[in-house]
Amino acid sequence: MVHHCRAEPEKTNAYATENLELSQEHGMAQSLGWATFWQGWALSELGESVRGIAQMRGAIEAYRRIGSRIAVPKFMGLLAEALRRAGEADEAMKLVEDALRECRETGQAYYEPELLTYRARGLRDAGDAGGADADLAEALELARRQGARLWEQVIVAAKEELTGAA
Repeated sequence: MVHHCRAEPEKTNAYATENLELSQEHGMAQSLGWATFWQGWALSELGESVRGIAQMRGAIEAYRRIGSRIAVPKFMGLLAEALRRAGEADEAMKLVEDALRECRETGQAYYEPELLTYRARGLRDAGDAGGADADLAEALELARRQGARLWEQVIVAAKEELTGAA
């Protein structure tokens, strides 16, 4: 996760591959799900979007089968971003909505600013500048209330990227 947060897909892939092997060897289902997801994310970031997206989808499904919902909204959001970048805008937006609902149902509110930022990107791509601005404003307010300084910075940068204003 550290290398994901640092936008280092090569290192994410290397550690995920190592974790996959250990998880399979020791029968650790939850760790296997996480490692599978992070490897899929890394592959998507490295230009293997079809393979990466399929792997992320499979990891989320496997993770749900073991009954865990921890971090699922984050995983759904990252999958939605990969789909958006791969040109699957409608599916990406539906997935972000599902992720927001999941995050609210499970009390994982700390993912909400991130998910709203992803939705803002999708709205901007669809030509809805007002909706994108509203989502970014809400995301920024939530991040500030949560004391999530890193997310504040990410959202401000996204706002500059999408709207040209801080």
